[in-house]
Amino acid sequence: MELARAVKQAIDISSETDLLEYDYTGTEAKEIVMRTDLGDTSAPLVGGGTYTMKVYLNDVVVSPNSDVTLAASVARTVIVSRPLPIEPGDEIRITVTGQSGDASINAVTTLRDVTAIREEEVIGAGPIAVDHNYGGTDRFTVTTSAGRGIEGVDIYIYEKNDYDEGRRANNYVVARVRTGVSGRWTRTLMLYAGEYTLLAFKQGVYAPTVTALTVS
Repeated sequence: MELARAVKQAIDISSETDLLEYDYTGTEAKEIVMRTDLGDTSAPLVGGGTYTMKVYLNDVVVSPNSDVTLAASVARTVIVSRPLPIEPGDEIRITVTGQSGDASINAVTTLRDVTAIREEEVIGAGPIAVDHNYGGTDRFTVTTSAGRGIEGVDIYIYEKNDYDEGRRANNYVVARVRTGVSGRWTRTLMLYAGEYTLLAFKQGVYAPTVTALTVS
């Protein structure tokens, strides 16, 4: 999930230049990676040397740097950092240093959450078992109009209030599951009693479909 993005146009990166600053205001530890896309056809790099992306954590440079060495006249590059663990309250700053001729460069920098999903975030942590048969045989099995099961459909489960209020980022997903060959869920989820919204989709195959779920 993308946490921050900064777009810079016509910047001078011949010396160390700030690209993005981010203050982590979450409540749990995360693991992040940083990516910088440098140069494009309208504002190409000059190449012919090393390009360095530095990441500062609370004003302390993180080692090692992320470097790429380019041949002369290479117009663009992408630099990606190693995963970096962060804690609530941490401040991140990303910089880049290019070559002496890089006086007018376009850059897009992103910071992304790559934290591994915990088991309870996948199957839930409640006391009530829920699967495709909850409330009736094959009630939540995903099928075509002809009744054939659809494999590989992702089903995200949100608390109804969150979904209705537009809170649909990954951190609001209560549990998730994928369908098997028969269109049935591949695992049983563990939920608390309450009102939920199921969002089922498969890119290019099954359009996003919303279904209500009451667990009691």
